Amino acid sequence: MHKYFLCLMLCLTMFCSLSTLALAAEETVDDTGMAETVNTVEAEPSAEVEASEPEAAAEPAEPVEEPAAAETVEAAEAAEVQTVEPEITGPYFLVDGTAYADPAMTVCNGVYYVSLTNAVRALRPDAVITWEGEYAVVSADGLTIRVRVGDQYLEANGRYLYIYNRVLTGNDQVLVPARIIAQAMGAWVEWHQDTGELEFHAGSGAIASGETFYDSDSVYWLSRIINVESGNQPLDGKLAVGTVIMNRVESPLFPDTIYDVIFAPNQFTPAQNGTIHREPNAESVIAAKLILEGIRVGGDSLYFVNASISPNSWAQRNRTYVTTIGAHSFFS
Repeated sequence: MHKYFLCLMLCLTMFCSLSTLALAAEETVDDTGMAETVNTVEAEPSAEVEASEPEAAAEPAEPVEEPAAAETVEAAEAAEVQTVEPEITGPYFLVDGTAYADPAMTVCNGVYYVSLTNAVRALRPDAVITWEGEYAVVSADGLTIRVRVGDQYLEANGRYLYIYNRVLTGNDQVLVPARIIAQAMGAWVEWHQDTGELEFHAGSGAIASGETFYDSDSVYWLSRIINVESGNQPLDGKLAVGTVIMNRVESPLFPDTIYDVIFAPNQFTPAQNGTIHREPNAESVIAAKLILEGIRVGGDSLYFVNASISPNSWAQRNRTYVTTIGAHSFFS
């Protein structure tokens, strides 16, 4: 029995030893696993920090402020204005508020003259100016102007516009009255007394043609009486004879048409002897058209006399003297 007891004790001792070894092994395993776990957990935050903190990049430049769209547009408009409207230091005129340089611009007997070229280019940029002999010719859609230095008129679309001081020249430019060239081009002129500026105002089109403006019968008879009475006289002498005819038309003392005034009994010799039917010269036709434009020379004259032919006429004895132009004396 004692043997059995010893065997039992030996077995118990071995069992306890084995248990102790097993527990020790488990603790060793647990410690190793925990260490690996701790190392793993601690390593992951370290990787995240490195990932979230890359190498320092170069310091970015300060951003450039872009201009606002409105500021850009205003700057562009300002640049455009400076380009289109350069400073003008010499003589100039205005066209609807815009200044155009005209170094040749001048005043003659109180009349403003401008360069034909500068005025045409300002009012009709599409126009072309050429020379045909002595004439400067302006051509554009619906517009033809003929101008000759020294003439007392210019022709525009077959119309004749009177120029009291004649067409002038200066600074190598053909000079015409501002009012006349404006009328020819369908514009009008304004004088700003407060600023001393001359301003053109563009119209809707060129001057109406002579074909539509002049009455053909009036041109026919008026040019013929002017021709036979004063065909060899200067233009103003022709205009004065035409003025007498029109003054009679408007007077209650005479008939009220050109034809009836000319053919009234005992008034004009050419109407009585038939010379009235002679073909008129070119300037007599122009004079007739100028009269129909409203030009009057010789005031309120109703009579004219060639004193060298009729030195003691009824008009000289009974009517009021007005003026003498060429070979004729005029009376009211």
